[in-house]
Amino acid sequence: MNRIQLASLAALGSLLLSGTTLAADNACLLEGSATFGGQTIEIRDCLQNEGVPAEQFTQMCNELQEMGAQMGDSAPEMTFLAACPSGALGRCEGLLGQPLSGHYYNQDADQLAAVQNACEQQNGVWR
Repeated sequence: MNRIQLASLAALGSLLLSGTTLAADNACLLEGSATFGGQTIEIRDCLQNEGVPAEQFTQMCNELQEMGAQMGDSAPEMTFLAACPSGALGRCEGLLGQPLSGHYYNQDADQLAAVQNACEQQNGVWR
């Protein structure tokens, strides 16, 4: 095997391995804090992929992290997982009209009601 064939094989193997990793990362968990009107709230929300192409899902998670950075003192920590953790106080299925679900943790009653309202206004199903 010559060097070009070896390089091609290595690139293909790397591509296959990275695809496997992306396929396993079906959720992104965002954790941090943000201050609104002098009030600090803890953020622990998770986005679960239920059919969006992997590259698009990763981009959506990165955009959520960037939005969190704009609203908070620093960017929320993002962790890619196989699935969102259990114990969510509520979840929105069909989030943003996409095959996604949003899982919400650490929300008080008012925050949870606002998230539920936003979910339903965007034709999501609240559970």
